[in-house]
Amino acid sequence: MVTTVQSNTANPLIDRLLTLQQSASNIYVSKLVVVGPWIDEFMARFKCQQCGKCEQIGSVVVDWPDINRLAAAAANMNVYKFKDKHVGIERPSGRMLMIQPCPFYDGKNCMQYENRPKVCRLFPINTTLCTDGIYRIGVRKECEAGIAFLKEFEQEKLAIEPQVKLVPQ
Repeated sequence: MVTTVQSNTANPLIDRLLTLQQSASNIYVSKLVVVGPWIDEFMARFKCQQCGKCEQIGSVVVDWPDINRLAAAAANMNVYKFKDKHVGIERPSGRMLMIQPCPFYDGKNCMQYENRPKVCRLFPINTTLCTDGIYRIGVRKECEAGIAFLKEFEQEKLAIEPQVKLVPQ
């Protein structure tokens, strides 16, 4: 279940469905469908407030490129030593979970901000499969600046590209 921006559709059934989803998620979801250039533009324009709330998201999923980058930045630590020290669970898919709390967060800042894992780089973005079967752009509710920016971004895109059907009728 997801939270959504108040719908401006003429379909009261969709409006009701989206309203019912609002309280059951930690994701704030817009009506914007997931389109690669929109995500890239969102991330390029979004200004992180350095509030540290991204550190509260729980598990950090990493892959080998993340581990290689972090290990190289950590005084050129051997990647396998880095993995043994900082990765707790390895999934059959090849994805791994870093041990928490994050060893690179000093309570105020990420000490590996330039080398942080992909999931951290994409925060606060969250692509969400909605109950209508469409992936939409959302942000974690912990990130108030992300929610505010997503609302502005959504209105901008709706004004520029009103022909895009964002909510099926």
